[in-house]
Amino acid sequence: MFTFYVEIIFNIWYNRSVFVGWCLYMDETKVYSTEDFEKALISKTIKEVAEILEERGYNAKNQIVGYLMSGDPGYISSHKEARNKIIVFDRVKILEVLVDEFIK
Repeated sequence: MFTFYVEIIFNIWYNRSVFVGWCLYMDETKVYSTEDFEKALISKTIKEVAEILEERGYNAKNQIVGYLMSGDPGYISSHKEARNKIIVFDRVKILEVLVDEFIK
């Protein structure tokens, strides 16, 4: 029996609560919450942005906190599209992910 893996590329839609994925391995159907995907994407983005800021010599924590508190994207460098990466997400959602990570 052949094993197939399907890579699913998708956009997170904020008006949907469930993403149904499929896997050809063992004919399984799985249901995923878009909230989980969104949280993982936000977490990955925050880490990428922090690395970019540190690469430029900034204190990543201070810069990200400044952005989250004020809403001013000027706190985030445009180097390597860091600013464009972070402004895609609502600041409240970013804070929710950070708090969730903290209290785990």
